[in-house]
Amino acid sequence: MRCLVCGAEIPDQAQFCTNCNAPTGYENAPLSQSEFFKHPSMKKCKGSITSAAIILYACAGLTLLLNVVLAQRVTAFLDIILLIGLGIGIQLGKSRICAVVATVYGVINVIVLFMMTGKFSGWWILVAGIIAITATFQYHSAWKRYQNTGAFPN
Repeated sequence: MRCLVCGAEIPDQAQFCTNCNAPTGYENAPLSQSEFFKHPSMKKCKGSITSAAIILYACAGLTLLLNVVLAQRVTAFLDIILLIGLGIGIQLGKSRICAVVATVYGVINVIVLFMMTGKFSGWWILVAGIIAITATFQYHSAWKRYQNTGAFPN
C-alpha cells in the first residue's frame, strides 16, 4: 500500500505512514505496542528513553577509557557491563525496572565517588536514571490508557 500524502510504500493496514506519519485510513485498527511507541504522540517519550540509554552508553565508554584503559582497573568491566545492560533494557525493553536500578546505581555511584575523591562526580548515571524513570513510567501509563480507551496522549 502507498501513503496518500508522500507516496512511500507502507505495510498493509498500517495506521500511519512510516515515512511522514500521516494517517492512512486505518486509524480504528488497534496498534501493537511497537506501533504505539512509533506513533507521533510518543515522540517526546521515545526521545527521552533514547537519551537516557545514550547517556548510560556514554558513561560505559568513559568508564572503559578512564578505569580500564588508563587506570588498568579490570574490575571496572563489571560497571561497564551493568551500564550497557541497563541502557539496552531501557532502550529496547522500555523497562521500568532497569530505570529504577540505574537510578539506584547512580545514587550509590555518586556517594562512593564522593567518599573516595571528595568530589561530586559520577552524577550522569543518576541523571540518566531519573530521565529513564520519568519516560518509561510515562510510556507504560500511556500504553495502558491506549489499551483501555484507545486514546493517544496529547
